[in-house]
Amino acid sequence: MVLINEIGDYENIKAALRGALKEPPTWKVRPEWRNRVVSAYAIERTHWLEIDKLVGRAEDETVRNMLARIYLEEEVHQAAFSSLLGTAVVPWQHLVESEMAFISLTSLLAQIEPDKHVKAVFDYLIIDHLTHVKALVDETKGLGIDRDIVEEVDGLPAGREFSGQFWSTQDLISEPYRQTADPATKVSVRLVLMAETIVRELVESLGVMGSPESLTLLGRRISTVESEHNLLLRTLLDSSESPLEQAFYSELAEVIGLNRLLATEKESGARGAYEFVGEEDEDHLRYLGALMIEIEGKDPSVLSESPVFAAKPRRTLENYLPEIIKAGLNVRPSGRPVTKVA
Repeated sequence: MVLINEIGDYENIKAALRGALKEPPTWKVRPEWRNRVVSAYAIERTHWLEIDKLVGRAEDETVRNMLARIYLEEEVHQAAFSSLLGTAVVPWQHLVESEMAFISLTSLLAQIEPDKHVKAVFDYLIIDHLTHVKALVDETKGLGIDRDIVEEVDGLPAGREFSGQFWSTQDLISEPYRQTADPATKVSVRLVLMAETIVRELVESLGVMGSPESLTLLGRRISTVESEHNLLLRTLLDSSESPLEQAFYSELAEVIGLNRLLATEKESGARGAYEFVGEEDEDHLRYLGALMIEIEGKDPSVLSESPVFAAKPRRTLENYLPEIIKAGLNVRPSGRPVTKVA
């Protein structure tokens, strides 16, 4: 693991920094390509932020040193994917794109999720995000956003009304998955949390993007709901997992997530980014797995095996969204029905 900060010669450091950046596409990108790259960026950036927190929680010196090195290398990974995103678009378009990537990724993961409670949370989130992305496009379609993405969002079904998205704190505390939960559940919760985190980062930055007041106020509504979403997902995690185990599952989520995205990527420039980053992430996973054996006596192969990782969704996005909307408009975040007051 050669880190940029340890190269030594400053000219070589600058060359390595330039080499980590990828050329953004010069052609008109397809929605599927955009969703993959935004999802990859979300995975890499949020994992980087997660390792940042875990470094300070690791009590074992060997674990702390390994997490520190992984943290520094992950910074390069998130930069590689962010460089593939277009820079010539208005800033709020990136928020709309992150919403679309969230809906695409979470709809896939919900369909293969073995835990019914976790699936219910995923479906609940998707319906809220449909409302958010449509409201954002209505607000920004006259502010320089690409016409193609406006038409794409217009084709989505309506989600849950904003008035039905605010809940008591107790309704936002999820039942954590069990220690014996399928590894795919532990990975999918993290992948959805990664996608959610990027949406939340971007929506919270609307106030400093030079946004019109009406867009900033819409952002405040969405940001409040995104904080609810974050609680729903964070409390699904098993709090008994050690910092090392949390890092292992976050790294596993990276590897599984990128492999899923790479499987359908044909554009050579993007494939190069996936392959470069993916190889290093798999190295990180091996390093963490070796520490799991040495320090905690846990077998990483058992922690990372699940037939669900190879599963494919049975429905297209166009078919799945109306299905969950019909079943889920009148439910609480937990999936329980809303009790109507006479």
